[in-house]
Amino acid sequence: MTRAFALALGALGAGAAPQTSFAVSSSSLGPDWIVCSSRIMCVRPPCPIHNLLDLRSLDVLKLNELDDSGLSDADREALRAEDALFHGARVVTGSLEIRPSRFSGPPAAYPVLVLSALGRSSTPEEQALCRGETP
Repeated sequence: MTRAFALALGALGAGAAPQTSFAVSSSSLGPDWIVCSSRIMCVRPPCPIHNLLDLRSLDVLKLNELDDSGLSDADREALRAEDALFHGARVVTGSLEIRPSRFSGPPAAYPVLVLSALGRSSTPEEQALCRGETP
């Protein structure tokens, strides 16, 4: 986990009700990401079901949710047709936001990747890094 992301999560305070969403600075976290399955089977949300590889730092974050509302219909369909977000097959551009949980239970906040563009195909080495493997 990158220091900036850890600080952003820590700013929420343990057990505190989340306020509004805010973006994590893109100066410390790159805007280009690879999303792949964390291989966690979710029984009761929230679950970190995605790994998120930051292509600038090569840090891998755990992620509960993606927001694809910023993508065009064609890009959204391409991601689904390729199952690209499961396999980490495409580079995506987006920003990380901390948002209040939509799940029942005590108030909490979780990172959400807000997708804004679909990029190039990822390399096998990038896909391995996303899965937490050594290429």
